[in-house]
Amino acid sequence: GAELHDAAETLMQRLSPQEQAAVVLKDAFDMSLDETANVIGTTVGAVKAALHRGRERLKNDSADSPRPLPSRKLVEAFVTRYNEQDLPGLMALMLDTASVDMMSHVSETGRDAFERDRGWFWHNFNVEPHWPKEFLPEKTEWRVVEYQGESIALVFNTFQGMEFLASVMRLDELEGKVARIRVYACCPEVVQTIGAALELQTLPPIYRIPDAFEPTD
Repeated sequence: GAELHDAAETLMQRLSPQEQAAVVLKDAFDMSLDETANVIGTTVGAVKAALHRGRERLKNDSADSPRPLPSRKLVEAFVTRYNEQDLPGLMALMLDTASVDMMSHVSETGRDAFERDRGWFWHNFNVEPHWPKEFLPEKTEWRVVEYQGESIALVFNTFQGMEFLASVMRLDELEGKVARIRVYACCPEVVQTIGAALELQTLPPIYRIPDAFEPTD
């Protein structure tokens, strides 16, 4: 258990979501390149690139010095504006050059991407018309918690009166604004590790959002 926790934490700290998925599926679960690409919804070439980057970062202890942690004030502002359904307010918190990285689902960079229909932000405010009823939570709420010295955002969904941890988000901060959002909804090892540490119930693991929910260009 301790080794698994340490491994998950190392992946979370050092690798991007796509690098995490590629390393876990290929190196830990021994999937083929084709199988790995299919699970995370990308190409074999992208998997090879993610594997190379991820393996190199894990081998080199001196690589990638710890990133500056976001201020709790910024994370709280982000979470509050989401819970208030304040999309313009969320946009105001984002740098023009910021990125949203959600493993196997979407990677967006820049204000034009954030403001487009069917992008990541759009889906967070337009779930009901596009999700089958059995996937619709009765309630969704974001909260800020401290986890190993970092302020992170947790997403909770309520089904049949029971609350589950559905996703984890980490923010990078630059000049007082959000420079990057890392979304771990499709990284169940991360969600389950944090859920266990905080004694929270988690949803069944998923590695990919169903095709019907994926954004279009």
